Amino acid sequence: VIYPGSFTPPHRGHIEVVQKCVSMSERMLIVKSSKSRHASDGREVTNETSIKLFKYLLRSLALEGKVEIKPCETDSPVQDVYRYLGESVPAGTRVLIVCGNKAKDAERYSAVSKYVKQGVQVEILNVEPIMEASLGVLSSTKMRDAIGDITELRKYLPKEVQEVLNLQEVNFQG
Repeated sequence: VIYPGSFTPPHRGHIEVVQKCVSMSERMLIVKSSKSRHASDGREVTNETSIKLFKYLLRSLALEGKVEIKPCETDSPVQDVYRYLGESVPAGTRVLIVCGNKAKDAERYSAVSKYVKQGVQVEILNVEPIMEASLGVLSSTKMRDAIGDITELRKYLPKEVQEVLNLQEVNFQG
């Protein structure tokens, strides 16, 4: 399974997708955008901070050895996925690319057959956005805006870690 995206920062919806995908694959690769993002008040959430949070969440949920996070080498997770498929995936492999439904994410991979080696099967899995009654659609944009308000921020984290997360371990200011 390949799960590309910006994940800046990763939220509960991303982790739920990871949990489901880990149970149905031998290997899971998260291709993480290298770009930093800003909250509406200008605070920056860096790529490094997002990866640190992702690793913390994976470790907290006993997923650490089951998922590899690969920061993008280009400006685009799509380009990195195409490169990875063309260079690193052997014939006879079945690959599932996981995409969200926002902004027609799956369409970005419509040319994937041009990049894979013969004998590599690629399927696209669209996942529905996670809805939360009090938050609407979970999004990294909303999560970035919640940084600074611990009560709001916890709502975007997996329930299993909401109460135990030591936010001192993650420096959201970069």
